[in-house]
Amino acid sequence: MASKTRIIILHMKEILYTLVFIVIAMILVFLFIYMLSTHNASSSTDPEQKTAPYTSSVSPVTYTTVSTSLSET
Repeated sequence: MASKTRIIILHMKEILYTLVFIVIAMILVFLFIYMLSTHNASSSTDPEQKTAPYTSSVSPVTYTTVSTSLSET
């Protein structure tokens, strides 16, 4: 009888781990759907909402080529 009890306890532990894994997976799926959903769609149609144009503070880079001559004189 003691061995059957241990087997049941091991099965209960496995069931508990499986349930915890399923709950974590459901939370992750819910968060994934929530983050990718268009829950801001109603606020983006607001005419008073204005977006600022993108301005870069980085100046253009100029490259200078240096030619080297490997000829023997």
